[in-house]
Amino acid sequence: SARLPGESTSEFVRASWDVTGGNPFLLHELAASIRSDMLTGFSPEPTRVREFAPQSVSRSVTARVRRFGADAVEFSRAAAVLGDGTPLAKVACLARIDFERAVDLSARLVDADLLSRVDPILFTHPMIRSAINAEAPPGPRALQQSRAAELLQQDGAAAEEIAPLLLAAAPIAASWP
Repeated sequence: SARLPGESTSEFVRASWDVTGGNPFLLHELAASIRSDMLTGFSPEPTRVREFAPQSVSRSVTARVRRFGADAVEFSRAAAVLGDGTPLAKVACLARIDFERAVDLSARLVDADLLSRVDPILFTHPMIRSAINAEAPPGPRALQQSRAAELLQQDGAAAEEIAPLLLAAAPIAASWP
């Protein structure tokens, strides 16, 4: 709060803590990123803070995931779109890979310190998830968010869980149920 102009809400401070885990370096990087964005008219919001991932973290995460191949990239992107607490089978379905391959990939991502739990999925840090989301090209990411929304809807998920995906997703031609 002290490094940013104006007032910071408690929700904004909590989001900053959640994203950085209180790490002083990461908090400094977050504040620097927000100050830079504010020069272009950006107003700091908790939802935007949750998307924060410094470029060095993004490069490192991307390199670690790519070592395991194209399936790992798709799997990690699907996990990032669906988020922590998602069953492994659902991530595999969204990534369009078979379950046995998903088990193997998730174990490798645990060994690479990107995931801390396999089923349900749990990223080692929110910034890892943000970095994976940031690395995905916008078009494919939006299509995957649309597919994720459809998958959750088919599974009977609550509208509150589906809505954020639809808001970020690519427009779809079909009518929504």
